Amino acid sequence: MSLYICTDCGATFDEPKEVTETHGLETPPYEKLLVCPECLSSDYDTAVMCGRCKTAVPSAGCYFVDNTHYCTKCFATLDLTDKLKPSDYDFNE
Repeated sequence: MSLYICTDCGATFDEPKEVTETHGLETPPYEKLLVCPECLSSDYDTAVMCGRCKTAVPSAGCYFVDNTHYCTKCFATLDLTDKLKPSDYDFNE
């Protein structure tokens, strides 16, 4: 089962809510939308848990290091100097 996070209100949820958008029409065709069940926004993403602080973060906005997801705040505190290889920063090739 996937976990989702709304990028507008920050709510986490198991499944998006399906709503029908009529666009002011009295008869179909209507549009079916999947939205956040809290704020009804269609801007949501799959969520992953930060390996350090254990909060849910959008998968598109997280960092992945050594098979672990990190939120932006926790990633900024990591010491990655031992993870870098000379080929990662040698621009004289």
